[in-house]
Amino acid sequence: FFVFQSIAASQLDRALQQHFAYFGSELVLPSFLDNHDMNRFLWSVGGDTRRLKLAALCQFTLPQPPILYYGTEVGLSQRQGLGRLEEARLPMLWDEEQDRDLLDFYRRLIQLRRQTVGTWSGLRTTVVVDDEQGLYAYRCGAYLVALNNREREVSLECRAAELIFGTDPGAELSGDQLDLPPYAGAICSF
Repeated sequence: FFVFQSIAASQLDRALQQHFAYFGSELVLPSFLDNHDMNRFLWSVGGDTRRLKLAALCQFTLPQPPILYYGTEVGLSQRQGLGRLEEARLPMLWDEEQDRDLLDFYRRLIQLRRQTVGTWSGLRTTVVVDDEQGLYAYRCGAYLVALNNREREVSLECRAAELIFGTDPGAELSGDQLDLPPYAGAICSF
């Protein structure tokens, strides 16, 4: 859904529902976007940090713990496709080499996760599935998570009280409408 866009929002929704139903809440099943045995997420999306932030927002609002592979939070990628495992295991980026905007995003996302961790393992309700627009939204407790997985801006009806987190500064809640820039996501509270 996030990297290759080979499945639609409805397929992602169905896969998540089946996954949650099959494993239940007794097992601890962490999620990751990349690791040492696969291409790094950023390399797979051509360095598009918007898409990384969107996928991370979804990952950090799943019921189980998210795992962050070293360097992803500062923009570490690779030089070529995974032919040798070393490509996904390049040395950490330091100081001015780090993407500070991405690091700040991950810090805010981790802080939000810590403050709301119990919310994401509660009842999860699908609110919007729009395959044509690449829009997927779900509600957990007092929060709505909306994901725009396309290269164009989308709007959706959202009667939320406040936009509390966005992957893009252009995400805006105005009245009963949530506007999401291309490849952007947001969390709204009720």
